[in-house]
Amino acid sequence: MKKKNGPWTILSRDRKYKDEFIEVNEDRVIQPDGKEGKYATVEMKPGCCTLPIDDDGNVYLVKQFRYALGVESLEAICGGVEDEKPIDAARREIKEELGIEAEDLQSLGTAETDTSIVHCPAHFFVAKKLNFKEPEREGVEVM
Repeated sequence: MKKKNGPWTILSRDRKYKDEFIEVNEDRVIQPDGKEGKYATVEMKPGCCTLPIDDDGNVYLVKQFRYALGVESLEAICGGVEDEKPIDAARREIKEELGIEAEDLQSLGTAETDTSIVHCPAHFFVAKKLNFKEPEREGVEVM
């Protein structure tokens, strides 16, 4: 499978794990210094992160228990992009998590959140002109 990846050469790839959210791979590589080594990567499905701001300048965040951290975390509204446009995922997530519908959703662009081993593009939005309804949380969401 010899394949160039910038100054690295991938000799082989061993998929260690895959589910609907993540894929973990371990590559056997030739490093930029010419030595053989291994490099592990995680590929995640794209996500969206939205910060709702009302007409008075109040920002709405969620506080929820995060299994990987073992504690509650204060966060902007985030979630995975399913078979949809990122802006539609952002609209869905703010409605699910806080019951917010936004008349104005502005894209701030896309960024990678942890580039050393994780590939997970995140689409960032600001939501304005908010209307509040009942949240439609998923069964795993406790906020």
